[in-house]
Amino acid sequence: MRQYWLKYAPLASLLLLSWEPAFACPIEEVVAQIQTVSGNGTAARIRRKNLVIPARPNDCILYEDIVEAGETVEIIINTTNGRVIHVGEDYDPSWTAPKAKGTTPSHFIETLGKAFKNTFSPARNRSDYANSRGSSKECEDNTNVRMEILPLQRLKEQVQTIGSDLKFVVAGWKPLAGNESVYVVLRNLDGDNILQTRVCRTNYVVLPIGVGKLKPGEKLTLDISSRQATRLRYQLNVTDPSSLPHPLEQIGDDWVLGAWRLVDAGPDLRIDAASRLQAAPSDSLAAERILQAVWTDLPF
Repeated sequence: MRQYWLKYAPLASLLLLSWEPAFACPIEEVVAQIQTVSGNGTAARIRRKNLVIPARPNDCILYEDIVEAGETVEIIINTTNGRVIHVGEDYDPSWTAPKAKGTTPSHFIETLGKAFKNTFSPARNRSDYANSRGSSKECEDNTNVRMEILPLQRLKEQVQTIGSDLKFVVAGWKPLAGNESVYVVLRNLDGDNILQTRVCRTNYVVLPIGVGKLKPGEKLTLDISSRQATRLRYQLNVTDPSSLPHPLEQIGDDWVLGAWRLVDAGPDLRIDAASRLQAAPSDSLAAERILQAVWTDLPF
């Protein structure tokens, strides 16, 4: 038994959050988190299958949970993309979380680990925490101030390996001041542009590659620069996804694999890991919070 535990210890350290609400928070099922409960707290509850659980601040909401509040209590719930839901008092008396879109992981995965211990902490449970993705509107090319584009803490390794099955390629950098334009260009080995974009007021970018567009054996470059800044360049080596590290236990959705790689597969797989997290269902609050920690250099 001891040998079995040691064998799975890295995975065991990963997949349950250590902020301790009234019930466990398996990251692959969290779609929302309660921010506040005001008024008569005894009238605030969560229905989960055959259970009725008191609703408390910072409790996690899972797929298909029903949050209920009487006329004497108001519950404020944070979901993805900064969306806030009010339940009770002058609002609807209940809110039902969406149904799961992906596969359900095994019991082993749902019940082990605490590596993302800060992901659902009270300090990050607020609606303004979400990072803006930014756009090219109102961006400026400042030719008077020379800046340096620096890598994020988890993306310092500039030679990265990615799977050919990725839907997106993401990358980030240390934030720049103001509306300075940042140009991101993905090129093939011949120097031909595959994708390019310009953003500002954000420090990360999402490049929609499309399934099947990347081929094993390709070598790509990802350049991040501004008009007057030094260039940050990543070399991306594309490989068959079956050759990349996997936990021995089946873990379900691909974004959970990305979460595992982010903490346990080495610094040269961080872009692959973050790109898989980006492809998580839009209602996965855990995937969003993990990526926010990556883009802001916060601990998990």
